[in-house]
Amino acid sequence: VFLGICAVLRTKTTPGAIVAVSSASARKPAAVTSAYGASKAALEQLVRVAALEASTKGIRVNAVAPGGYC
Repeated sequence: VFLGICAVLRTKTTPGAIVAVSSASARKPAAVTSAYGASKAALEQLVRVAALEASTKGIRVNAVAPGGYC
């Protein structure tokens, strides 16, 4: 995901959007999912920072979590 976002930010010259797929595990810990939850939490932070950096080029960066947060 990181390399994909970097490539888009380097080469994209027109406004657009990047969408990453997250999970409720990023914010709701569960047993035996530490690596998965940590990676999804890191993804959400990457998306936040990328959104700040990409906004000057008119590129939106968001994450979606199918299933929502229960």
